Amino acid sequence: MVTQLIACMMHILPGWKPDGSGHSRAQSHPEDKSMWGNIESDIYTLATAKIKSFEAYAKWVSDENGRRQKRTIGKPSPISAIRPEYWAHAPGHDPYHVRARQSTIAHSLTAKLRAGSYRPHSPSGYFVPKLGGGERLVSCFEIADEVVSRRLFTSLMSKNRARLSARAYAYRNDLTPHDALEYIASEFSRKQRIFVAEYDFRKFFDTIDQGNLLRLFDDLKLRVTSAERSIVEAFLSAPQPIVNPLPSLVHPGPRTRGIPQGTSVSLFLANVVVTPLDRRLESLGVGFVRYADDTLIWSHDYSSICRAVDELHAISKEIGAEINLSKSPGIHILTAENQAEMNSVTSVDYLGHTIRLTKLSMKSATERKILQRVDSLIYSNLLREPLNGTQNLARVSTEIDFDYVTFIWQLRRYLYGNLSESKLRKLESSTVPLMNFHGVMSYFPLVDDDEQLSNLDLAIISRTALALKKRSALLSPRLGYSAPPIWSLPKSELRYHVHKSPSSSNIDLRFPTLSIMSKVIRKAINTHGLGVVSGKVIGYNYKSN
Repeated sequence: MVTQLIACMMHILPGWKPDGSGHSRAQSHPEDKSMWGNIESDIYTLATAKIKSFEAYAKWVSDENGRRQKRTIGKPSPISAIRPEYWAHAPGHDPYHVRARQSTIAHSLTAKLRAGSYRPHSPSGYFVPKLGGGERLVSCFEIADEVVSRRLFTSLMSKNRARLSARAYAYRNDLTPHDALEYIASEFSRKQRIFVAEYDFRKFFDTIDQGNLLRLFDDLKLRVTSAERSIVEAFLSAPQPIVNPLPSLVHPGPRTRGIPQGTSVSLFLANVVVTPLDRRLESLGVGFVRYADDTLIWSHDYSSICRAVDELHAISKEIGAEINLSKSPGIHILTAENQAEMNSVTSVDYLGHTIRLTKLSMKSATERKILQRVDSLIYSNLLREPLNGTQNLARVSTEIDFDYVTFIWQLRRYLYGNLSESKLRKLESSTVPLMNFHGVMSYFPLVDDDEQLSNLDLAIISRTALALKKRSALLSPRLGYSAPPIWSLPKSELRYHVHKSPSSSNIDLRFPTLSIMSKVIRKAINTHGLGVVSGKVIGYNYKSN
């Protein structure tokens, strides 16, 4: 599982944005080199990004081993930096190998693109856990093939953006999931009650009818050259990925249904295949947002929402992906207090958020993940060594517990990103300049459920206070001197504690708070827009039910 998560981290690189270039023509116009021009540079850039991502992870492993060694008097088992398994499937996956041979690889790739004979290599794959349980198989193409896929995505998206619905938010560089959530919240806030329809496709990426998809290129009058279409068809025919291949294992034959998950061009294709649904919903006049196959529809008129659902079922047959009835709540009324004549709800879940008529919250699953991460920090910093009887008592003095200091710093980085407590408090009481925000709340910048955030803050500090009490009970008998004051502080004082040392500078140990971080991010968005945060949401990836 660790290797699979590392693979996921390494493959889906943060920070990449389409640059809008890459218009190519058919192979009969070799003077247009945009599809294959400067490919060596792109191969180097992508390989280097993967190397930097892995080396950042390896540095974290090294640093964590150092921190463990400081906390213990024993010999802790070291953590190892594990290379993603799929790197070993073929040399073209290994970024160190690819970067060392970038010129040769680029020359071969360019020749195939010029000749119109390009075909991606058979992909490897890895599993990522699905939110509802089980695993999802994600294709991992070789680095050179991913360069082609990204160029193709950039070209097709830049030329055809106007043909996509303004309410289709997936995989675009001009719209993000946060834009979708903001639009929903704006629409819902003006209603006392509203009909909503929630439906989900079953194995959407795996079951798409490829013939229907390619026909849509003509039906929607997409700007696609013959060279681009040929490359699209090549990626569509790539076989299912192989995980942990044996030397004698033969890759399966060409894919005949579905599109590969995990490569850039598939993101454009996923948008294209559901575009007819967008147009039919627009013609009905209902409200909707769509993120890939995840569609939320609403209307004040019951007959309109019923017609919209009829269109959804019709489209599912056309594209070849069935409606997953077991995961589709269907039509109901969204109200403020669950008072209605028919089946009603007070919230709907969408893109990792819980949406009500009056506020936007994190899903309960997200709350649990945040608390699990906090519990992990508490255990590794405050409880592991005392419970094992291996605590290095030199880390604890009558004045301060340095393991607690490390815990606060790590918790602050998780919640705040690179902001210090003093910097955050200053931003809270002043104008927020144009800047980028990080940390867990940057994935939930529109959440305005202050009660939920306050309860999370309380849960985090309560867990910490209990851990300090347990730490005190385990270590105080062994100290031989008075315990540091932090172990016995009540939560009300723990929240605002600053360690004041007569012999050195003060250490700011004020407890990090999601509520203040959220308040500052919302103020920044109000001033500068959603560009101050990442366009990603936690808990949403390629969807395959």
